Amino acid sequence: MRIAFIILAALLAASIPARATVGFACNAKDRAATIAIGGAYGTSLGSGMANFGADIEIRLKEAPTEMRNLHLDRSHVSQHWFNGRDLKIFTRWDRPEGEPFGEALLIVETHRGPAEESPYRGRYTLQINLAPVKPGGEMQIVKASGTVNCGTD
Repeated sequence: MRIAFIILAALLAASIPARATVGFACNAKDRAATIAIGGAYGTSLGSGMANFGADIEIRLKEAPTEMRNLHLDRSHVSQHWFNGRDLKIFTRWDRPEGEPFGEALLIVETHRGPAEESPYRGRYTLQINLAPVKPGGEMQIVKASGTVNCGTD
């Protein structure tokens, strides 16, 4: 009897399609920036981000030249959340050591509608923090925000 139960459980498990990861892609385009993000998450609760890449074209006139086109990878992701109807990602890019302080922060916060096939819609916030021009001066902060849409496969 126990063997029959094990065989039945194995047959049922084999008939259910398995997905190890869920891919996602997010896009935003406005006067301030063009953002393209892609990645994947494991499907079990608590699974981490399996892959990540982002290209950010910053068109703000206050942005330094070397920060206008950024490519981010998984090492730039500081925080992330993909659970239920929420997809949130926080990234940070820093200027190389030896150069004046400068960082670009990107926060993407989206929420999926009630239908399973609904897209994730929300906002992005982009902030550039730069070293003061004069010693003892104020840090320069450049900000932009806009709408972002994400889809999953």
